[in-house]
Amino acid sequence: MSTTTRNSQIGTIRAQVARERPPVRQASFETTGETATYGVPTFQAEFYDMPDEGPHQEHASTFDHVLGALAACLTGTLGKALSVRGIDPEEDRLTAVAEGDIEIDGDGIMIMHRVRVTYRLVAPEDKREAAERAHRHHVGGCGVARSLRAALDISTELEMVSPS
Repeated sequence: MSTTTRNSQIGTIRAQVARERPPVRQASFETTGETATYGVPTFQAEFYDMPDEGPHQEHASTFDHVLGALAACLTGTLGKALSVRGIDPEEDRLTAVAEGDIEIDGDGIMIMHRVRVTYRLVAPEDKREAAERAHRHHVGGCGVARSLRAALDISTELEMVSPS
């Protein structure tokens, strides 16, 4: 029987990154074989004095992927907490919109400092208290949020909508 103690390593994930068309990069993930392509779009390209057009504008940035991964993990964690409380989060009943604020720090480095996630939950009014309780506690149960919260101010909001 295996015992997992607090803060013990349970595995390692790997990504191989190639700069095939700098500044476009591609990461290959060992666990699935999937790849993600990263660019430098919009205001980020402007910050780095890159052209308004080119292959770097065709792909999401690394910040976009960090934001997406965080929001996906938070939404999954909230969805599980809602399910446990008898609230169905499947299909389009639980959706999220995430925003990340990018700033320039004191060293002139672009950083993501704040993330806001706004959930929209379609659920009956009599489930409001249970949904709000799940929402209050879900960030602490999300592994990605716990990994990033020392560097990011993470806030969430829950909007409930009655089913039609």
